[in-house]
Amino acid sequence: MALGVPSLIVDYAGPGELVQEGLGFKVPLGTREEIIARFAEQLTELTDQPDLLRETGARAYDHVQNHLTWARKAEQVSEIYQWVLGQGDKPAPFAGVKL
Repeated sequence: MALGVPSLIVDYAGPGELVQEGLGFKVPLGTREEIIARFAEQLTELTDQPDLLRETGARAYDHVQNHLTWARKAEQVSEIYQWVLGQGDKPAPFAGVKL
């Protein structure tokens, strides 16, 4: 995502949480054979949609830059500390980031 490449992941645990709707593509968890078949099916579908790949990759890149860089994470933590200390307003919910 940080490189502007849409992810294709198994919808499970950390990757399943990070790759939100519109930022990549997920296949459901299953047996090894099911996952392989689902990956093959999804990759086949995506080969005919280069515009979708470009658009999804661009959204993923923007999401990373706006929410997931170390600098942005430090800003988010600082906003929370300022609020807790009574030195700032309550931070707006961080879109796409679970706290």
